[in-house]
Amino acid sequence: MSEFALIPKILPAFRRLRGHYDRKGENDLRDLIEAGRVYIEEETEFDGWNGGTYGHDVFVFVPEEMMAL
Repeated sequence: MSEFALIPKILPAFRRLRGHYDRKGENDLRDLIEAGRVYIEEETEFDGWNGGTYGHDVFVFVPEEMMAL
């Protein structure tokens, strides 16, 4: 298994979250997820315990006009 197994799952997770908010009628949260742009910085941390684990930073940039949501 790749030490970066989480990376390809991040964007689909945001799509599922958007769908969840849409089904629940939480339109503000749905719109926030939809308008946000995701940036992933890989390998920002490494823990060598038990074979090693990499940490990644996930940033969500939201348009300023949506910050009040």
